[in-house]
Amino acid sequence: HEALPTAMIEALSVGTAIVSTDCPTGPREILAGGRYGTLVPPDDPFALANGILSALSVKVDSNRQKERAKDFSVEVAVQRYLDLITEIRASGAPPDQQRSRR
Repeated sequence: HEALPTAMIEALSVGTAIVSTDCPTGPREILAGGRYGTLVPPDDPFALANGILSALSVKVDSNRQKERAKDFSVEVAVQRYLDLITEIRASGAPPDQQRSRR
């Protein structure tokens, strides 16, 4: 199991076509439901083969793929954590529930 498929994000970052099984841990979110790649059912080799053949016959917008990869950069992840921390603090939750370190 791989919750965040790094190879998929790396493929996006170089602008390539992607075909992935639609397993429950990551690909659907990364590929935005198939917007940035082809999702096929797990355990279906024929669907996978057809997905690969289809991906090979369609021109991929490399720049669009690369832009999507940026959504998974370290900078974006850190900013999301900081935003979450700010939101929790602003919610007025008691300090012991904020898990702050002082």
